[in-house]
Amino acid sequence: MRRPTRTRTARPAAVLAAALLAACAAPACSVLDGPGASGASERGTSRGAVGGRAPSAGRGEPVAKQTFTSPLAKGAAVDVEIMGLSTAGKLAVLDVRFTPKLPAGADSTSASLSQLHGVEPPVTLLDGTNLKRYVVVRDSSDSALQSDLNYTSSENGQPAALQFTFAAPPENVRKIDVQVGSWPAFRGVPIDR
Repeated sequence: MRRPTRTRTARPAAVLAAALLAACAAPACSVLDGPGASGASERGTSRGAVGGRAPSAGRGEPVAKQTFTSPLAKGAAVDVEIMGLSTAGKLAVLDVRFTPKLPAGADSTSASLSQLHGVEPPVTLLDGTNLKRYVVVRDSSDSALQSDLNYTSSENGQPAALQFTFAAPPENVRKIDVQVGSWPAFRGVPIDR
């Protein structure tokens, strides 16, 4: 038995509409920092801003701060500060600031968070209320919506800003833990809604 054939005129129109929608939405999904932006190196980019907000190293007081020793760079440490976690619709943006503390006589005068941690540290949100771990959101090209942890570097003692985008936790979650790589978690970070 032969099946009737359908015309395929609707398919190209749907593909075109999807492509136009993706192209129009792209600027709202990521922001590229230029070399003059705070915390960006010449090759570093920042991806993941919600509402077009780029990361800023000079944004107010941190809600949490810890100093970690570097497992890779002998004698080095890094201050990691959580500057805030805010939601916009179904997304949440985590603003982080890191400041390398390199020893005198170090080979380099600048470092990225990846260089200080040893590998690119995964940043996650830990929801103890609903027993969930939130990972950084990826876009349609499978790129993580976060700052580039390999190329965003900072001079010794100077802060650099990073940004990470996650699915927003449910409304009943008011505070969440933030995990940066294998370092101890930041407990009870408030969510600004």
